[in-house]
Amino acid sequence: MSVEVRSERSATGQSGRAVGMPAEDSVGVTMLNKILAIAGVALLLGGVALGFRSVSSSGTDCGSVFAPAAGITPMACDSNLNNSATLVTVLMVLGGLSLVAAIALRFIRSRVTV
Repeated sequence: MSVEVRSERSATGQSGRAVGMPAEDSVGVTMLNKILAIAGVALLLGGVALGFRSVSSSGTDCGSVFAPAAGITPMACDSNLNNSATLVTVLMVLGGLSLVAAIALRFIRSRVTV
């Protein structure tokens, strides 16, 4: 006489979930994770691209945030370079935070499903 003993996991076909917990939750979390990661990379790349974009003031080439013009730049360039640097910093910080959130979400999700 043989008796087959099956756990709840094998009986429900679900792994790591409680009985009755919908599988659709993982789809939403996965989608959110992908959106956060893609947005983070896009923001970082956009910040880098804007950092290398040349800024000019009153016809004078001021250079870019990452490579200001050689020599002494006129005072008119200061505000334009500062504004551009602020925009680059905000974009890169938001991109970094978005990537950190995506990594944290993936880490948390992997710990919950184990």
